[in-house]
Amino acid sequence: LHAGTDLTGDAAADVLVGWRVCGAHTCQERLEVLSVSDTRVIRLGLDPSSDLPFPEIAILTGGSVAATATGVGSVGAGPFRHLTRTWAWDSASQAFRLVSEEIEPPRYRIHVLLDADAGARRGDLETALDLYHRVVLDDSLADWIDPSTERANLTGYAMFRVVLTYVQMNDEGDAQKAYGILQNQFPSGAVGRAYASMAQAFWDSYGETDDQARGCQAAIDFAASHADEILAPLYFGYANPVYTAADLCVAEGP
Repeated sequence: LHAGTDLTGDAAADVLVGWRVCGAHTCQERLEVLSVSDTRVIRLGLDPSSDLPFPEIAILTGGSVAATATGVGSVGAGPFRHLTRTWAWDSASQAFRLVSEEIEPPRYRIHVLLDADAGARRGDLETALDLYHRVVLDDSLADWIDPSTERANLTGYAMFRVVLTYVQMNDEGDAQKAYGILQNQFPSGAVGRAYASMAQAFWDSYGETDDQARGCQAAIDFAASHADEILAPLYFGYANPVYTAADLCVAEGP
């Protein structure tokens, strides 16, 4: 039982309840509002809500309901990013309508990297570039289990994406500088060296053909053949996306 208050604007009290289901480590709740209509009690669902782990519930000004997913109760899930959904009563449809879904600003380095890759996928290269640089430079971001190793690997991958992004922006000069920085920062034997080698595979193929797609294919082939060094360090638990080799380099055209 979360609240007893007017949520439907009819000046009569409603009851907000959560039907809880728990697994081995984590509980979710299906949220419903129990409301009186004439002489009947009706059940009004707040959908989707049953996928939010350990939700914190709040009643907002005006009677809107907010639920914030706070985390999965297993270290194997990895770093969790809070997600808040808000529902409001829609008198026209006589139902609760999802009005917003907001993910918290990233606290973990991996989440900044995921945002950067998402920006690159939608073609927002300037935003992606800023976020890749933040992965490398922002000391305030949290890491997960082994901070120094994780930061080195995420820095290596982010710098590879900086090189790729500059190429996609037709900025050959800055791409060359970023490539040189990456190679110098990750010499042979350094943690994260595999990402410099992947960048070299891209750079050599791209330089020979002036074809981003061929450069990316060379990088993807390298990642697939060095999965333990390239893909495994990008795995941050089952609550976060799992990278494949094909995710690491997406060409924007020749």
